[in-house]
Amino acid sequence: MLALFPECEEAQDLVYELFCDEWTIYDNRIAIQRNIDEWDDRPWQQRRRLALSYRFMSRWEGKYADDRAERNGSPDVAKILEDGKMELLGTYCLGDDECTNYAWSIFADALKKAKAPRAALLWIGKQYADLGFFADSAEALGELCSRFDDPDARRLLAEVIWWRDNAHRIPWIPPAGDGSRYDRMMDFIDPSAPKTKDFIHEARNENQKERIAPYLPSID
Repeated sequence: MLALFPECEEAQDLVYELFCDEWTIYDNRIAIQRNIDEWDDRPWQQRRRLALSYRFMSRWEGKYADDRAERNGSPDVAKILEDGKMELLGTYCLGDDECTNYAWSIFADALKKAKAPRAALLWIGKQYADLGFFADSAEALGELCSRFDDPDARRLLAEVIWWRDNAHRIPWIPPAGDGSRYDRMMDFIDPSAPKTKDFIHEARNENQKERIAPYLPSID
């Protein structure tokens, strides 16, 4: 319905009403707790909660078609696409938001070189969505739908737009935080553990080292 009528507020509200079922809330909350402690309020953990929720709740025929070309994007630029995904994982797992900028520049390079831009755009849109970057996913899928007639892409675009617009009110996800609760809890558990800001700083330094490693001079 949302794919055909994206402005239909009644359909959007119906989806949210289904999400408010008490057993749906319970099941998702328990499933997320198995991956992330509820007291871990570091900002990137909130995105991981959303990404996990999206993957738990998003099930429809055609989304994960068993087509190797589709799963790998455009095969001729598969390595470039994977490099971009690794940058996204730097934000998803480590909280280094600079990685998202690097990821998009890599994806843009892949799209310029891809022989199958439709497949590459669909792959990029799926990666952004699966990792909780719903606004970026909507941008990639919107570009795809403006250039190609792809019903599956329209279906996925409608879904990620709903998640983008409703991420702040998913009923089983705790309010967003700034890491202060995590820091207080870690003071009791392991006072030597890095604070939220220190963790991001260390992750950013490591990411930069990995990026420049191929360009460092070496003596053979």
